[in-house]
Amino acid sequence: MSSKTPRASTRAKYKLKFSPYLWVKQLDIATPVIHTVAEAIADVVDPDGCYCWLKYDTIAQRAKHASRSAAERSVKTLCEYKVTRKITGARRFEILDAMGASYERDKPPTVLELLIPASAYGSELARINLMRADRGRPPITPESRPDITGLIGELPKSRSDKDQPAPQRRKKDVREAEKEFKEQQPSLYSAQDLEGPPEDPHKETGTSLRRAAPRLSDVPPHVSQTYNPGVVHPSDADPDSIPSVGGQPQEASPQVSAPDGADFKGAAQQDEDQGVRDPGGDAARPAEPAAETPVPPSPAELVVDQLLAETARLGADPLGDPAADRRRLVAMAQAAIDAGMAPARLREIASVGLHNVRRQWALATRLADPEAFASVRQGAFGGVPMGGPALGPLCVLHPGCTAVDAQGRCAECGEAERVRALSAGEVVEYTRDADGVWRDHTGAPAAEGEEFAGLSEAEIADEMATRERMRTELEASRVRAREQAAALRAMLAKPREGEVEGSTVV
Repeated sequence: MSSKTPRASTRAKYKLKFSPYLWVKQLDIATPVIHTVAEAIADVVDPDGCYCWLKYDTIAQRAKHASRSAAERSVKTLCEYKVTRKITGARRFEILDAMGASYERDKPPTVLELLIPASAYGSELARINLMRADRGRPPITPESRPDITGLIGELPKSRSDKDQPAPQRRKKDVREAEKEFKEQQPSLYSAQDLEGPPEDPHKETGTSLRRAAPRLSDVPPHVSQTYNPGVVHPSDADPDSIPSVGGQPQEASPQVSAPDGADFKGAAQQDEDQGVRDPGGDAARPAEPAAETPVPPSPAELVVDQLLAETARLGADPLGDPAADRRRLVAMAQAAIDAGMAPARLREIASVGLHNVRRQWALATRLADPEAFASVRQGAFGGVPMGGPALGPLCVLHPGCTAVDAQGRCAECGEAERVRALSAGEVVEYTRDADGVWRDHTGAPAAEGEEFAGLSEAEIADEMATRERMRTELEASRVRAREQAAALRAMLAKPREGEVEGSTVV
């Protein structure tokens, strides 16, 4: 074992050879799951059995083939049989802090101590107690650590109906009788295999392909039983709508004569003539599908499309897969906007020196981490001073708008969306007038609406204060998330060892 690990250093310092893992291996434990959980605990404790603060999920993962619930039950069983002990109360936090454990104060992990008996150490007990004394732990004695005897845990209970026949099954003599009866019967398909399928008694003879008219009782209920040549049933196929095979026109079907000499060509032509509707008739035509309302592009899409258009104009190589690669670039830009960067700032950073971009996919370097790209020494970027033509306005609907709202959109677009939502009744805004009465944006008192019906002005004021407090807390959470993302980007933007600051590839 390498002496670089703290546990190995402890063993070398106190000349300890005792292994908690090997001691657990020889324990008489009822089930393999409990045994593997005990081994996982013994693998991380000190030679004196202190301490294990692994989470139950980690214990289950190290125990192999054990779930989290099984790990919890196994630890409970080990504590009941005095193999382990849970450390609770303030002592648990003291141990975690002393051991330098990283944990959440509101969700501290379970701290376990493996109760290795004093007799298990043999001649090393004095050195174990010396180690414990140096760490401020009480000595191990036969009274504090008695021997562990007997079976640990309970053996799995066998089923009460083991080796008994299921009551719902048929008796053996009945099954054998049915099997013998089936073996004595002739095969249902023997005659068909030798002579072919049986003849259909309703099969028509002769060369006619025309079937006999079905009886009235055989007509499906959805088929009209009244002859109306001017109405075509939806289930009847239109001959003109049948697609051709392979994109080529299909050959005309051969003409077949009826037994009575009737010509089907004329009848078919008559049917076709009856199925054609007069374009100028009064028949209702199917309504044309309404044109879909175009969805305005998002700020991320606007930024990416402007960058792609400008780099294409400057002669950069196009994207390998235009649709898929554009989606990836938009996702990168959207991630930067979600992290708190304004679209105008993102466009300003990503549009610097576009004349140096040789491939449009190189925009991914700028969009994936805009702050890191902005921190590069852009004066020496590619040996050419940075600069280049400026892009057009961010918002095509409001070219002169330079402000953005909290969501990173054009401020005028956000205000237009707010006015539209208010007029459509999708949102309601409440304000308090000089008389202390809460009113909605239409001027109606809030107490007369459905949301605050039956509430007094004081109760409405309390509800509004609660909502404002929640909104403030959510906004503070968003600000913290943005600051954390910015700190992470700044940390990742630091030049690593062996790299030259300011160097990048486009």
